[in-house]
Amino acid sequence: MKKQIILLNFIFILISCSKKQETRSLPFDDQEVKSLLSNNQEVKPFPFDNFVFTSADSLQINSIKFAKSDTIYAHKSDPYPIENAYAILKSEEREKLIKLFNGIDFTKFGSIYTEEHLYGRQAYVLGISTGDKRKRISLYGNKFPKELKIFIGSLEQINAKLKFLPTKKVLDFGDLGHLSAPPPPPPM
Repeated sequence: MKKQIILLNFIFILISCSKKQETRSLPFDDQEVKSLLSNNQEVKPFPFDNFVFTSADSLQINSIKFAKSDTIYAHKSDPYPIENAYAILKSEEREKLIKLFNGIDFTKFGSIYTEEHLYGRQAYVLGISTGDKRKRISLYGNKFPKELKIFIGSLEQINAKLKFLPTKKVLDFGDLGHLSAPPPPPPM
């Protein structure tokens, strides 16, 4: 009887300790995001040389860099110490990501969207470079086009779901400029 209990415990431990392979999938379940991903859209190449997405709040500044490869780079510049990391996309994830980037026309957006008299809100910068052309879209507050909100939400989910590995590689995220919340409004 004692041998049977030991054997059952051993089998139970083996079964419960079996490593399950975690599957990662980019978060394209939301209907609005799917509207950016037209199913009949042919797979085009990544539309930019580099695309840097930076988000900042009163506690931290994080950037993600997308390029024409299957590697995504992440950069945390505040709070210190500065940290760099990378993640590698599977081919189907990369295709979905390329469709997301090709599904939005960044040329139709202005350079700055800001809400006055706010303090401590989320700020975003989208840095786009193609050849010698550079475009920077700065967003502060909550008053900017819905299409950009959906796009930014997708990028934040990507950042949260990917498994980034630290790297000592020196990464170029372009000129992020001074990215912090503006000072509070003057007293009334």
